[in-house]
Amino acid sequence: MCGNVFEWTGSLYRPYRYEAGDGRENPDDGEGRRVVRGGSWLNNRQCARCAYRLNGGPGHRSIYLGFRVLCVSPIP
Repeated sequence: MCGNVFEWTGSLYRPYRYEAGDGRENPDDGEGRRVVRGGSWLNNRQCARCAYRLNGGPGHRSIYLGFRVLCVSPIP
């Protein structure tokens, strides 16, 4: 899906190095800036890759920003 749109993630934006216990994966923090990944073909090719990340506030809107829906089957 790279290049389609930037995608919201559930992770709070924190500088790298990734530390799982630093609170960035806290789903109860609704006010923090979230990581946006993936890039759009509107940008250059450096931005259209999974490793590219930006941050966006809870109210940020754009026609180049979306999310991916996941459906898990109840059948094992």
